[in-house]
Formats: sequence, C-alpha cells, structure tokens
Amino acid sequence: MTLKTLLIGRHGEKLNDPQIPDWELPLTHTGISQCRMNGNSLVLEGIKPDFLLCSSSQRTQKSLDALISQIFYEDTPPLELCGEDLYKAYNAQTMIDVLADYLPEQSSCPLVMGHNPGMHHLAWHLSQKSQPHMVDAIHKDFPSSTLCVFNVSCGKWADLSPRNCELIHIFSGKEKNVSRYKFLKPDM
Repeated sequence: MTLKTLLIGRHGEKLNDPQIPDWELPLTHTGISQCRMNGNSLVLEGIKPDFLLCSSSQRTQKSLDALISQIFYEDTPPLELCGEDLYKAYNAQTMIDVLADYLPEQSSCPLVMGHNPGMHHLAWHLSQKSQPHMVDAIHKDFPSSTLCVFNVSCGKWADLSPRNCELIHIFSGKEKNVSRYKFLKPDM
C-alpha cells in the first residue's frame, strides 16, 4: 500500500463583525499572513499538495489562495469547492464521509481547507495513534490557521481512521510549530 499525505487546515483568522453572517465573514490581514506562513512551512518540509478541497465560504477560499500562493506560481492542482459540506460537518465521521465523497482516490497529497468544529474533530480523531505530544497539541484547541499533516496508509479515503493515520506536523501560521521529530516548547 502506498503511503499518502493528508493536509487538514482551518481557515485563517476571520473578521469578527456581528453585522455580517458567519458564512460571509472575510479574513483579516493577520489571517492572510497566517496562511502564507503555513504555505512556507509546507515548502520547507517539501510537501506539495496534488488536490485541493475547500469549503465555498469566502474566508476558506482566501485562506487556500494565500497558502498555495507560497507553493505554486502557476499550474496549481485541481480544486473542488464543496459548498457548505465542510462547514456543516460537525463530527469526525461526517468529515470522513465528505472527504470520501470529494477526494479522488488517485490523490496522494490532498489539502482540505474548512471550518471548526469539524476540522478540529477530524484532526483530533485521526491523531489518536500518533505520538502523545502531537495529540496533546491539538486536544483542546484548534485555532484559526491550524494545519495538520498526516501520513496515511489506506487505499481509500473512506477508510481513514486512527489506525492508518499518523500526525507528523502541526503548523499554526506562526513561527512555532509542532513536529513528530521535535517538540518546540513555548518560551518560558
């Protein structure tokens, strides 16, 4: 079985304006910078997505644009917008079902950009057999612009489970990231 990589990301920081419906809230300048930083982190790790799945909200599309602008100058991978499917998926199994519906089986490194709580529930669920410091890093919090990188050993995306996933990187849109190889502790 071929080892695959799965990238699960949450949109960057959004504008908090009670006058605008949640679905329509745009990114802040910080949110754009966070996503660009995550794109740079992927480049530094040599990770290049081959398929893009994104919620149709403005902020997730802008987050994805900012992230991939750091990786691709042209010839970006295929993009599938999935309407509100990622937005309305609140638990891990529903998220896996959405991925199974949209991700092509031949994709070996898809990038999925969505919303909380679904992205957090999915990342935490899939990380359960990963190193403890990796699971702990996302257990309680999955802030804006969090991007998780998983090694996956399953033939079909519908078969995603903690048994066949290992969380190897967590990028936060900031300089401090967590990796299975090293745990970067906050300054004391």
